[in-house]
Amino acid sequence: MAFGQMTLSLGNIVSCNNNEVNISLQVSEFNEVNAITLKIQIDTLFCNYKGLTNPNSKLAGGNLIANTSYTDSFALINISWQSMSPITISNDKLFDIVLNYKEGSSSLSFTGGCEIASGLTPVENINYLNGSINKQPQSLFIAEGETAIFSVNYDNESTYLWQFNSGERWIDLSNSPTYSGVFSHELVISNTTLDLSNNTYRCIVNHIECEIISSPATLKVSPMSINEHNNQPGILNVFPNPNHGILHCEVNSPLEHIDISIVDMLGNKLWVRNYKDLPANYSETINTGFLKQGVYILQLISDEIVQSTVKVIIK
Repeated sequence: MAFGQMTLSLGNIVSCNNNEVNISLQVSEFNEVNAITLKIQIDTLFCNYKGLTNPNSKLAGGNLIANTSYTDSFALINISWQSMSPITISNDKLFDIVLNYKEGSSSLSFTGGCEIASGLTPVENINYLNGSINKQPQSLFIAEGETAIFSVNYDNESTYLWQFNSGERWIDLSNSPTYSGVFSHELVISNTTLDLSNNTYRCIVNHIECEIISSPATLKVSPMSINEHNNQPGILNVFPNPNHGILHCEVNSPLEHIDISIVDMLGNKLWVRNYKDLPANYSETINTGFLKQGVYILQLISDEIVQSTVKVIIK
């Protein structure tokens, strides 16, 4: 029997300060699993680990164990489970991670040492998606005419308002041909022009009992498209596009501290790979079979700045 790509995805939530929160761990294509080893890092400056709750009923036949180890301000949550009888979960929550959230923007990151085993064999090519509390919008560097997308975490109990600052004060935005999603968790700036360069943007989130103001993110617009610069090809090339099956991704410039991700139109990361550094002409093959028909964004981030985005159509 053929299976799709196994994915483990930590939740992205909105929270007021000094609050106990549950971060869900969702799994899909979790087929014939006998053993789980997960290592998830948090920064104790922003939150503390409290425990696990709401385990999936299919875990009842094995031993679920969790503990923590500490290095400087970071805590590593070590989670293990094993059973002689394999379990299969097509798409459901595995459990919730309970945290005492303090303040700021906090990430939950899978680290090296994670392993899922089927029988005695480790599963290969697992898609691990990190989570966050009150994610901040990231600064962007794009070519004139491209689309810029800033986002914060989505919550159906929150309302959103995006503002911009051109150097003097913060001004509320309104939806227009240039700006859309002003009252959502995702701001889209279409057909960017040079006069928008160096604008900063932030989001005001009204969440139940508190107001959360995001950190500002800067938009830089280049007067020359990446393709025209020194007659070099684009920094990120993908093919075939439209696509369904295998997507080839080429990075044509050496970069450091890189994330390559596929993002849906709601700003959710559906696939991600992290690299310390990449040489020029690096290629990556992405299995897009798990994606539904629609439009997605392939995003290249280096040193927390978006270097390139490509619209990908899945048929």
